[in-house]
Amino acid sequence: MKRVLFFSLMSLASWLVLLSCDSDTTAPDTTPPAAPTGFVVNFNGTTDGTISLQWAANTESDLAGYKLFRDNGVGTEYAERGTTTQNSYVETGLEYDVPYSYKIQAYDNSNN
Repeated sequence: MKRVLFFSLMSLASWLVLLSCDSDTTAPDTTPPAAPTGFVVNFNGTTDGTISLQWAANTESDLAGYKLFRDNGVGTEYAERGTTTQNSYVETGLEYDVPYSYKIQAYDNSNN
């Protein structure tokens, strides 16, 4: 009886060890999404400080969204303006006669 009980306890312990092992060997995602294409700025000649930015939507299955960056004139660095999950963005509060430049970056669920 002691042998059977000992064998059963050893089998149970082995089973529990196997269950607790992490067998997932998937490498982390380090590949960023493709750069967005078809970037268009719609100004329409208005002076209300508003423009619309549009681009072609990325097709990656793990795409999380887009980060938008703006340069406030010649010689300044790009600063992040916001994020969106859409393929368009409306920027308001712009000053007339200031040369703005924009960049857009796609990012995925792994923040690549």
